[in-house]
Parts: sequence; structure tokens; C-alpha cells
Amino acid sequence: MATEILQLPRSTQGYVYAFMCVNHFSRSVILTSLRSKSAPVVAHVLVSHVICLCTTPSVLLSDNGIEFRNAVLAKICERYGIPETFVTAYHPACNSVVEWMNRKILDILRHVASRLHESWED
Repeated sequence: MATEILQLPRSTQGYVYAFMCVNHFSRSVILTSLRSKSAPVVAHVLVSHVICLCTTPSVLLSDNGIEFRNAVLAKICERYGIPETFVTAYHPACNSVVEWMNRKILDILRHVASRLHESWED
């Protein structure tokens, strides 16, 4: 599974980020809104929205952001036996599935946000 965090305009409820996890095999997407992208928040979302609801990923692919490359997430991956893989810095084509989904999600949100700018998290 590949993960990414998108930064979006602040909503009225204080959400600024969207956590995205894409299954490389089925291309299914898990999308969750976040107020911050700190290590504990990202780790909690990974466990509660991905591992508990879907399955334990065979590999966790992410960029080199500090929200993914930290001790908290490393401990969770170690506990569940998930190897972490990081894409090359400044080379988003390495994670092309996530970049393609980013574009699709941002296109959808652009149409929704034009009318509902402050409540995109819904």
C-alpha cells in the first residue's frame, strides 16, 4: 500500500490535511481528513483506518516526509511486520499510483470545494 498526505485549504472544522492510502493491487483508496500530520496522528489513522478496517499491508510505501519516517510509525510497522519502503526524494514518479490518485482527488475536490469550500472534509 502506498500512502500520501495532501494539504488542502483549512475547513471550518479545522481540517487541513487528507491522508490517502492506495492499494496497488485493487487501486482502492482510503481517504481520511486530518487536523495535523504529526507522527502520532498519522500512526493512529494508519492503524484505525487501514490495518483494523482493511488488512495489514504487505509493504508500506511512502515519501520521505517526517510524518512517515519516524520512530512511532517504525514501531507500529515492526509490531505488525510491515516493511517500510521510501521513494526517492524529489522524484514523485517513483510513487506514480499515488500521484495519479492525488490528481484525481484534487480534481474532484476542486469541483466540490467551489461550492462547499469550508466543508470539504465531509
